[in-house]
Amino acid sequence: MLTCIANGISIYSPHTALDSVKGGVNDWLASLLSEDKQGKGIRSVEILGEEKEGGAGIGRKVVFSEGIALDEVVRRVKTGLGLKHGGRHNYSAAVLDAHILHVIQVQLARGSATASPVVQSVAICAGSGGSVIGGTEADLYFTGEMSHHEVLAAVARGTHVLLCGHSNTERGYLPTLRTKLLEELKTETDLAEAASLEVEVSQTDADPLEIV
Repeated sequence: MLTCIANGISIYSPHTALDSVKGGVNDWLASLLSEDKQGKGIRSVEILGEEKEGGAGIGRKVVFSEGIALDEVVRRVKTGLGLKHGGRHNYSAAVLDAHILHVIQVQLARGSATASPVVQSVAICAGSGGSVIGGTEADLYFTGEMSHHEVLAAVARGTHVLLCGHSNTERGYLPTLRTKLLEELKTETDLAEAASLEVEVSQTDADPLEIV
């Protein structure tokens, strides 16, 4: 940050506001649970917590039209976030590159011992969502991180917990944000100036935690 300031580069970080706004990160996470981009298979998406102006809210609750196997929900999340691996793997040192270190941070706590559990509803919060979705009536909690005791409390209530890493639940939204910014910039500036504007998405940003 100091380097940016020293070089005259302004920084604006919407963070939680971008998570909460309609069409923001939480709505994007909710869309990953659908069968397709048109929202097939989703009955409703509800706001968790106090609903703010314009349909904003700090969390979301997705209710499916019909129950879906837990493993299928996990598969959709991992595909949508670009997290191709999860669970316990024995990788050789040769393949433990930055990509693999990033993608294996997917953890699932099962709220029941049922062999093939079915999920009807999912509570969602980007980033650290324990304080937002904890206590919500849902079959599955989907967030980046929760504390040990928050996970235990959820499992004790029979709720499954899917944790994908704090920034992993946010980073995938950046291409969508880029598109939205370009559209907004074109409406706020004259055409000649808009043609020269560029919005770049970082190619080096990654979760700070590594599996060692």
